[in-house]
Amino acid sequence: MKKKMEYKELYKTKDSELASLLYAKKQALDSSYRENGSVFFIFEDSENCERIVADYYRGKITINAKELFDSIKTIKSIIYSK
Repeated sequence: MKKKMEYKELYKTKDSELASLLYAKKQALDSSYRENGSVFFIFEDSENCERIVADYYRGKITINAKELFDSIKTIKSIIYSK
């Protein structure tokens, strides 16, 4: 029996704070790259990422502070390594 692969669109941002939020909310970071002086972060599951970002802008996000600070450090290390 074959498993049906479900394709999910990717979410792209160059906003390091949003990237940190998505990473802290356990969204899978697919890749990152530098272009014209900016680092872009590509996350899996665009639909879920967009929901998290919308909730953030509505002020409806709750998050563990340690997880957020750890993800900020991770995202910064990615930026500085590019």
